[in-house]
Amino acid sequence: MTSGSIIIGDGTTVVDLSTGSNAIVQYVRTNPLFIIPLSGGNQGVINLNLLSVRITVTFDLTDGIGTGSKFDKLLTLSSLNTSGTLDPSVTPTTVVFVWGSRNFSVVIESVTVGTQPGKFNLMQGCSVVLVPKNEIVI
Repeated sequence: MTSGSIIIGDGTTVVDLSTGSNAIVQYVRTNPLFIIPLSGGNQGVINLNLLSVRITVTFDLTDGIGTGSKFDKLLTLSSLNTSGTLDPSVTPTTVVFVWGSRNFSVVIESVTVGTQPGKFNLMQGCSVVLVPKNEIVI
């Protein structure tokens, strides 16, 4: 998918990374295998089916950290997912990630943004890690 929408939002707050953001989306599905050495130089492979999916969006922000900026909106969306407690009964807030023609119901796992001195409004190499809702085990 080289064109199309890359949007993260919850209905009231929307971050559109479709144009001017150099956005790159990586969809990673993993299934770790455990390899155990056995006698005689043999190995045993154990598959516990611990499947996980992470969607990483890497992008640049050019509108600074002011109110209403994409940075500010990402902070708003990511703060909706933090309860400040480790209570497993608290369900994380879901946001929608639109990637081209696909819609994913996701939870924001992490947001990484930063800038350099003299480049206050240019934040290069930012990223957000999303976990599809159907992949979350609580």
